[in-house]
Amino acid sequence: MTHRQRVLAALRGEPVDRIPRAPRLLLWSNAHRHQGTLPPRYRNWSLRDIERDLEVGRPARDGKIFEVRYQGVDIVTRSRGNEVRTEYRTPVGTLHTLYRQSQRLQDHQIQGREVEHLL
Repeated sequence: MTHRQRVLAALRGEPVDRIPRAPRLLLWSNAHRHQGTLPPRYRNWSLRDIERDLEVGRPARDGKIFEVRYQGVDIVTRSRGNEVRTEYRTPVGTLHTLYRQSQRLQDHQIQGREVEHLL
């Protein structure tokens, strides 16, 4: 089975030859490339080559599968220290998300952790 066939079969509740895996190796590889700590074997490999070597699927990170459109909603984003708060102001109320960033994550160009969810 291909990775795609494996994922689709699992979603349909059908048997698969092994558990489908599509880990988010982009974060791992970016952080290690930035620090110069990528395992020697992978230093000159593309992310796709690493995924193939590990026999894992590829997340749908490059494809645009939907577009979010807001009508009648004002979006305000504010940064303060290591936090980024985004407010969604609607005619019936305001919702927000809060992301907290560490210097270590910033150094590796990785998005912070969502500590307050929209819903």
